[in-house]
Amino acid sequence: MSRRMGSALIGLLAASSFVTYGTPIVHATPSGQAKVVYLTFDDGPSQRYTPKLLDILRNQHISATFFVVGYRCEQFPDIVRRIQREGHEIGNHGFSHLDPKKHALEEFILDIRKTDTAVVKACGTKPLYYRPPYGSIDASEIDCVHKLGHPIALWTVDSMDWKAKSANAIVSQVERHAQPGSIILFHDGISSSRYTIEAMPRIIRDFRRDGYTFKTLPIRDSLRIEAFVPKTDDDAILPRDTHDVQRKHRPSVGTRCIGRQSRD
Repeated sequence: MSRRMGSALIGLLAASSFVTYGTPIVHATPSGQAKVVYLTFDDGPSQRYTPKLLDILRNQHISATFFVVGYRCEQFPDIVRRIQREGHEIGNHGFSHLDPKKHALEEFILDIRKTDTAVVKACGTKPLYYRPPYGSIDASEIDCVHKLGHPIALWTVDSMDWKAKSANAIVSQVERHAQPGSIILFHDGISSSRYTIEAMPRIIRDFRRDGYTFKTLPIRDSLRIEAFVPKTDDDAILPRDTHDVQRKHRPSVGTRCIGRQSRD
C-alpha cells in the first residue's frame, strides 16, 4: 500500500455529541464553555510510576485516559486491569512506540492491531482511541486507523514532562497554556515520570481552585472538535513545544495531521 498523501480534505466535525472516527481530535470545547480539562498519559503502563499515579487519581476522585504501549501491556497486565477497574479510559499508543513516518504502512497497521490484542487479553476490552507516537500521522494512516475502528486523539497542551528536570517546570508549563477543553499530554512510562508524579497533586489542586473539573476520553459532551494540521503539505513542523506549533499554525483539517514532538 502506498504511503503517499492523498489530496482529499477530511471533513471537520462541529457541535456534535459523538466523535467521527476519521477526524483527529486536538481540542474539545464542552458546551457552555465549561471549565473542563482532560488528563492523558502516554507510554505506560510502568510498574514503577503508573501505580503511584493511579493512587493519586483515585484519592482525588479523578478519571483520566491512558494511552498504553502494547508490549508493556503484556508485561504488566495487572496494571492495565487496574486502570480499567478504577474507571479510566484506555487508549492505543502502538505496540512498540514506532514512528509511523519511518515504517511501512503494513507495519503501522500491525502495530495497532497487536496493541488492541494485548489490551483485550489484559482487561477484556478493546481500546477506543488511538494516539500516534510522536503525534505523527498522515492521510493514509488516518484512513487505516479509521478502518480499524479507532478515533484519533491528539492533544492541546504538552506538559513537556518528557524533558523536565523538576516538578515545578511541569506545573508551570501546564498552567501557563491550559484552557477550558484542553487535552493535556503527560507520560507515566519514562524516567522523568517521577516529576510528573510529583507535579500531579499540585496541578489538580490548582485547577480545582480555579473552578476546573476533570473528565476522561471518550468525551460525551456536546463539543466543538478541531483537527490540527500545517497550512500546507510543505509547511514542516520541527520538534518543538505543542503550544508553539499551535500558535504558528491555524487549527484546520487537511491532508496531513501532525503535531510533531521530540517525545510523546
